[in-house]
Amino acid sequence: MPICFRYTYIFQVTTEPVSRANAQPHTGGWSENVWSAADPVAYSARWTRWGQKRALLLPKQAAIVGFRSQKYDIQGNKLVPSGSTSGTTLFPGNPVYETDLPQVALTVTATSGVARNNSDFKLLCIPDVFMTGGEFNPTATFKTQLTNLFNEWKSHPTGMVGRDLDQPLVRVLSITAGTLAGDTNVLLDGPYPLLVAGDFLRWNNVKDDDGNPVQGSNRVVGFVPGGNTVVVRGLTGVFQPNPSGFARRDIAQYLVLNNFSWGRASIRKVGKPSQGYRGRASNR
Repeated sequence: MPICFRYTYIFQVTTEPVSRANAQPHTGGWSENVWSAADPVAYSARWTRWGQKRALLLPKQAAIVGFRSQKYDIQGNKLVPSGSTSGTTLFPGNPVYETDLPQVALTVTATSGVARNNSDFKLLCIPDVFMTGGEFNPTATFKTQLTNLFNEWKSHPTGMVGRDLDQPLVRVLSITAGTLAGDTNVLLDGPYPLLVAGDFLRWNNVKDDDGNPVQGSNRVVGFVPGGNTVVVRGLTGVFQPNPSGFARRDIAQYLVLNNFSWGRASIRKVGKPSQGYRGRASNR
């Protein structure tokens, strides 16, 4: 059974108003994560280098203040959590950079080399000086620091969890009620290779007879003998007597990302800070 790990850093920022007569400081928090096939023991040194290089891109008002690692088993089309650990750490932001609104972000695109399996994510709290005229405007130093972070991810493979899009698409010819309550018969245009009971089928551009899209995936519970009809569960009430869209065997997989590039300026909301004063506990 394939396993993978999601490594997360917890960030926090506190703004510094120039004039307290006009504004008050705000504190916010967010998280950023990467995936890897390496377990926490093997990843620990890489995790430190990732934190150091990421902190260099932060303004002085921000810092990395916590971490979390989560283990997942890949079972069919699902990630099954199987344990996690978390704690505090401290990687302060770069003292030469000032913050803007922490929602100001930079989009990063990562590619896996596998067709259509790419990942887009955001680096938050980009310093004010590198956002000019509403767009990303880095200095040579900041570009080098950003490239160093990308190289760290590449040198110790970072990955993503995506669907196996190399699984074949098979035309859906009809969708009718099954023999048992809760079952639905899906007639495919030919046999689906390697499909067995317990697998999942994901729908692609399939619509019911009212024109509503059929979304998500459904578990295969059996096959009608003597044809290409697959019995699935969970499509109750969906009916389509005519060919519509395609079906694909739904499988999750871990993919190594081999290239990172920055894109344009963007935004992403931040949430409550993870480190802060807590109220006194109730006597109860």
